[in-house]
Amino acid sequence: MVFHRAGENVAFFNNKGEAQMKRLIVIIIGSFFALNCPADTHYVTTNGSSINPYTTWETAGTSIIDVVNAAMTNTADRLVWVSNGTYYLTNQVSITNVLTLKSVNGHALTIVDGNNPPGKLVSNRCFFISAAAVLDGFTVQNGVGEGGGIRAYTDPIIQNCRITQNRSLNNGGGLNMTSRAILRNSIVDNNIAAARGGGLYGQDLSLINCTFVSNTCLANQGGGMRIDCPVDTTARLENVVSYFNQANGGSSSNFTFYTGAVGTGLYYIANCCIAPTSSFPGGGNRYYYTNNIQSNPQFIDKDAGNWRLQWASPCVNTGTNEDWMRNAVDLDGKTRLRYGTVDMGAYECIWGGSLYRFH
Repeated sequence: MVFHRAGENVAFFNNKGEAQMKRLIVIIIGSFFALNCPADTHYVTTNGSSINPYTTWETAGTSIIDVVNAAMTNTADRLVWVSNGTYYLTNQVSITNVLTLKSVNGHALTIVDGNNPPGKLVSNRCFFISAAAVLDGFTVQNGVGEGGGIRAYTDPIIQNCRITQNRSLNNGGGLNMTSRAILRNSIVDNNIAAARGGGLYGQDLSLINCTFVSNTCLANQGGGMRIDCPVDTTARLENVVSYFNQANGGSSSNFTFYTGAVGTGLYYIANCCIAPTSSFPGGGNRYYYTNNIQSNPQFIDKDAGNWRLQWASPCVNTGTNEDWMRNAVDLDGKTRLRYGTVDMGAYECIWGGSLYRFH
């Protein structure tokens, strides 16, 4: 059984005839948006007729690259909806103007694949974002480059995503994020870099309610993340879980924070589960730490990729609430402030008697 979400409405379908029902619900959703959204809304499906400028589901493009390029020619607000499917890239998706790229049914059903099989002569990352754009609700996988999954800077927001199985020689196997970039409500897992951050490399960024797990850095420079903090910048980590990552030598398996000559900005780390907390950089007023823990987060089944929290996890009900969480949901589409205080990581723990989606 698969859950399909449109706004707050959820429909349930049995396996029989499910493909036809999926197509029907996409058409219904498309008709709604076509009637209620401005003309600068564009659409992507795996089986569209690909008629430029792709402004209805019937004329939707099959290439995310083509549709994003068409959307960026508009001068008003730009919105691109992407329906279910796996989209194999021939190059990176470049977003250089303000734009929202959003999946209809979430990251588990909407996959962007860098399409970099072994032996490919020219490789590419999945997304390059250099504007105050929003990327919302995708699995981003199999990209190659600095920030193999996503290279993002200049006020972008990445949310409700899974960044997995990307790779880089340097500066972030999964993501490379700088210049006021925000990552929230997301999973970063099973990425690899030769140096400087297996999961993420960052400067001047915010990480909020994210989980970093099973990432690898071949050098001893942050299996989960490597964060530098130059003067006049801020590295903000809040409600983050970074655990069970690996780095050569082991001492920086989950993180490395650079503290050299350029490391004179502000490190703000609050309500995070990152081991070992004793290795956080210190000295002077450049470092603000509060309510951080280094205990095992107690995932339901780490090896099977179920990184939801057990009810006895020390990360349950120990995060910091923020205004955006009032009507927000976690990576499973479940209410964020379910029990009054947000959990650390990408998922809220659901106590006995509740059903959650698992793909």
